[in-house]
Amino acid sequence: MQPPTTGEDLRVEWADAAQAELRVAGLGLARTAPDWIPAAVANYILGGSTITSRLGANLREAKGWTYGVHTGFSAGVQPGGWVVATAVEREVAEEATREILREIERLIQDGVPAAELRRAKEAMILSLPRAFETASRVVSRFATLEAYNLSLDYWERYAGAIEEVDEAEVVAAAARLFAPERLIRVQVG
Repeated sequence: MQPPTTGEDLRVEWADAAQAELRVAGLGLARTAPDWIPAAVANYILGGSTITSRLGANLREAKGWTYGVHTGFSAGVQPGGWVVATAVEREVAEEATREILREIERLIQDGVPAAELRRAKEAMILSLPRAFETASRVVSRFATLEAYNLSLDYWERYAGAIEEVDEAEVVAAAARLFAPERLIRVQVG
C-alpha cells in the first residue's frame, strides 16, 4: 500500500530561510524482507556515503550545493520509511530535487558498474567491525536479532550475504523502492 501523497511535491515557504531542507521519501520495507540486503546495497550506492555515493558525488562534490546528503531506511517489523535528506541553498532547491530524481532514475535505468558495486560491498563489509566496537553496539546488534527474529548467526553470515548481491538484485530493489512515482518530495524553505 502506498501513502496517499505518493508522487506529490510539497513545499513549505519560509521567506527568511537561508537554506531549503529537502526530503524525498517513500515506503521502505520490513527489516525481515528477503531483499533487505540487496536494498541496503542499493541504498548505499545511492546515498549511503556523503562523499562517495552517487548523490554525494553529484550534489556535494560536483555541484557544491550541500555539505551532506544521506539516504536510509527506518527498520521496522512492518515496512518503515526510506528517505533522502539534505539541505541546500534556496536558489538551487528545485534543481537539487531534480538531480536527486535523476540519480535515482540513473540507478534504475543504467544499473551499477561492477567497480562501483564492488566498492559499495567493500565499504559495507569493512564497516561491520565498527558495529561491534563497544559494549552498547554489541548489545544493539543482539537486540536487532531479537527484535526482528533474525537467526542467531545473522551477523556471522552478513558479510557473505552482501558479497552474494549482484547488480540485478540492486537494480530490482531500487526500482521497487526508489522509483520516483512512489516517492513524495518535500521542500521547506
